Amino acid sequence: MDLKDYYGKIREKMDELSGDYVVVVSKSTTDGGRAGVLTEVTKFVAAKMFVDGRAEIATAEQTAEYYKELRVAHEEVKAEEERGKAVVDLFSKAGFEALKKTFGLVE
Repeated sequence: MDLKDYYGKIREKMDELSGDYVVVVSKSTTDGGRAGVLTEVTKFVAAKMFVDGRAEIATAEQTAEYYKELRVAHEEVKAEEERGKAVVDLFSKAGFEALKKTFGLVE
């Protein structure tokens, strides 16, 4: 393939795409690529993958589902982080002494 034509096709596809990032759907490839994997990539990478026959541009429904799953995964990670946080209460020495007396921990 002529490089001028190749990069011309990539530029044409880039002009068709909106936004800086695009969700693509992978195709099965001979070198082990799995079909149906959704990934967010730059506009240039999306156009190159399309021209190379390695991916299709995701539909609006696929893109919405991808971002929904991404949000859910992000919320799960944040919730897990919150569960792992230690709670620390700080109080004065006088408050600590009063607490010790209340619970019979006086030395």
